[in-house]
Amino acid sequence: MLIDQLIGRIRAYRISQGWSVSKLAKEASLNESTIRNLDSASWCPTVETLRKLERVIPQSFEFCTPREKAA
Repeated sequence: MLIDQLIGRIRAYRISQGWSVSKLAKEASLNESTIRNLDSASWCPTVETLRKLERVIPQSFEFCTPREKAA
């Protein structure tokens, strides 16, 4: 999975759960500023940060990129 796809999945999951930035930060044991950076095009997360975020999202959560939805 590409980093952009993972970030999109994380964002979609947060929104689908109605979670605030602070709730996701707490669940992933990260700072709120780290979560806010998800929307920054220049953000380059560490592997550790991505792993923490990915652990929060259940494997069963389905996410389609806009390109996949159009197909």
